[in-house]
Amino acid sequence: MQIIKVANRIRERIAHERFQLDGFPDITVTASIGIAHGKQIHIQHMNGLADEALYTAKQQGRNRTILFNQLDQQSIAASHSSTETRT
Repeated sequence: MQIIKVANRIRERIAHERFQLDGFPDITVTASIGIAHGKQIHIQHMNGLADEALYTAKQQGRNRTILFNQLDQQSIAASHSSTETRT
């Protein structure tokens, strides 16, 4: 899906950026992204599914993109090194 590609591009750019704070060594930051997709899902429910996908990404090791796809009724995990499916 295109949305996963876009989210992973954003996540990877964040991970490769170095941030410098005055007088401190450079640091790197990672991001986890939770996405909900589906046309028949009420916006409040979709927000909850995206939040759940975000927490799943964090629990699976962070620096990941998790998509909840209504059509398959499952979460699809896409990390920088592999793509996994969780049911």
